[in-house]
Amino acid sequence: MLPQILEDAFKKREMLRVTEYLKNLASMFHSFYNRVKVIGSDKERAYLKLAALVALSIKTGLNLIGVEPKERM
Repeated sequence: MLPQILEDAFKKREMLRVTEYLKNLASMFHSFYNRVKVIGSDKERAYLKLAALVALSIKTGLNLIGVEPKERM
């Protein structure tokens, strides 16, 4: 999904699309994490892979728009 968002944003010169995507992705993952038990669940490994993928997508998107992501909050 991120590659398509980036392609559309760059072609149309609408960088707001990237920031909206990143905000929505973070919001969806936040909701998921609050709803689902990740650590200790039967699907822990898959959920941790999902978390890593979301983190990488957010970090990549932020870097592309010139924002340095923090490693820790």
